[in-house]
Order: sequence, then C-alpha cells, then structure tokens
Amino acid sequence: MDQAAYTTLQELGARIIDLCGRIHGAECQLLELIRQLDERHPWDGAMPSCAHWLVPDPGRRLTELRGASACRSRRHADAGAEPGAGVDGSGGA
Repeated sequence: MDQAAYTTLQELGARIIDLCGRIHGAECQLLELIRQLDERHPWDGAMPSCAHWLVPDPGRRLTELRGASACRSRRHADAGAEPGAGVDGSGGA
C-alpha cells in the first residue's frame, strides 16, 4: 500500500504494527544466524570473537549475541510450558 493511502489513524497504526512485527521477526532470525555463526568460530583466531568479526563495535554485537543465546534458552523453556502460559508460567503476562 502506498504511503499516501493511509487516510485514517487506524490504517496507519495497523501498518506500523505490521512492520514492527516483521522487523522483530527478521531481527530474531538474524540473531539466530549470528548465534550459529558464533558457535562455529569462523574467525579461527584472526579475531577475538564473532562480535569483532561482525562489526568494528564489538560491544554492541556481544550484547546481541547474549540476547540471541537468551532467546534460544527461552525458546527451549517455552517449549516445555503449557500453551497460553505467561512469562512466569502462571498463565499471566
């Protein structure tokens, strides 16, 4: 849909929500790929870590790698949770 076609706040809001979902989904996929890359150590000693291999600002990527590992741990924990269970497993958010 063309940007000019968003005539109502509801349409605009719906599009923003849709794009946010797509961005977060893509970021999750990216982080998973980075985690897999990190586990394989492709830099073979040329760099101290995967984060250094990816960008000149390794602090940011190290934080993202930790986030990717936490997401993976969370997915494994969620796989054992009952459907509809909340963050704490109580059923609430």
